[in-house]
Amino acid sequence: MRRGALSVKPAAILLVLALSACSSAAPATFDLHAADSTARRMRGTLLVDMPLVLPPLNNDRLIVRTGDDSLAYLGGVQWADNLGPLLQSRMIESFQNANLLRNLRRYDQNADYRLVLTVRRFDLDAPTSIAHVDIAAQLIASSSGKVVAARIFTAEAPAAATTGAAPPLALDRALTDVQRQIVAWSAASV
Repeated sequence: MRRGALSVKPAAILLVLALSACSSAAPATFDLHAADSTARRMRGTLLVDMPLVLPPLNNDRLIVRTGDDSLAYLGGVQWADNLGPLLQSRMIESFQNANLLRNLRRYDQNADYRLVLTVRRFDLDAPTSIAHVDIAAQLIASSSGKVVAARIFTAEAPAAATTGAAPPLALDRALTDVQRQIVAWSAASV
């Protein structure tokens, strides 16, 4: 071996180790909150299905729209769980917070209605610093499989910045608004 090759090799290894240590820093983890609201009593029982969340949203990463057709993951932050299970849990909690606990059913129990949610948008628009949440909801009669009611719910919230904690906090505010709307609409529709 040549002498020069030996002296470069340890330096290259140290550089790779230093860079991998920097990139392995744990991202900041954010949770979403359930809405606090009131709603009139529902006539039937309700099962909240696992929301349909399509890629690239179907994970624990935050999406940023950087242009009309450009999406990117926001670095250094993540959700506490994949978006689908996290949204389902917070939606159930929102119904509980509205004192509709008696009307909720779990997976293995029969319910009069199913709430089917499809996440259409859950991202931060970087050029405007606005968080957008769009969720399509359907109430389906369990006995017939017919759609009883359907509606798209949207909300926006400004973000103080496009990095760090500002985007997840803005998305949380927008989601809380959408959850309030869905709880009130569901209770009035069944």
